[in-house]
Amino acid sequence: MLRWYSILTVGRVAAFGSVIVAAGRPRYVFQASLLSLASNVAFSVPLLWVFGFVGPAMGTALAFVPIAFFYTWCIARAAELPLGQIFPLRAYGRVIGVGLLAVAAAIGFKLGVEGSAVTMLLGEAAVLVGVFAAVGTLLRVIGAEDWRYVGEWLRLKALTRPQ
Repeated sequence: MLRWYSILTVGRVAAFGSVIVAAGRPRYVFQASLLSLASNVAFSVPLLWVFGFVGPAMGTALAFVPIAFFYTWCIARAAELPLGQIFPLRAYGRVIGVGLLAVAAAIGFKLGVEGSAVTMLLGEAAVLVGVFAAVGTLLRVIGAEDWRYVGEWLRLKALTRPQ
């Protein structure tokens, strides 16, 4: 169940409601809340019947898609901008794609290697991060500026840098 809820963190890249309120359209937040409730029920109830206990978690993760689209559409409407300028779907999709390749590699490691829980956790994490870093760099999803930031963060410079 935690795996399904953790999928939601992938989509949590923006504070949608705050942007809409700042644009002077708080009623869109209410409308989005109603859509959130409706889509959660529409996905979660059938999935509960089909998959049991894990169904509502699956439904919540799946319900995020129409909610995020609606929020993005509302922000575009409030800002009077094209939808594509609000959320960089192509760039976001590239990051998700690289992440899915890394996940596939980690699953391959999990299925192909046996070891203690600690060994498996460390191995899967290393494969996941390593593949994401390598493929992301090769496909230019991760750039030189990103690697500089990681280096600063690892040296704890990012914590002392003025924002």
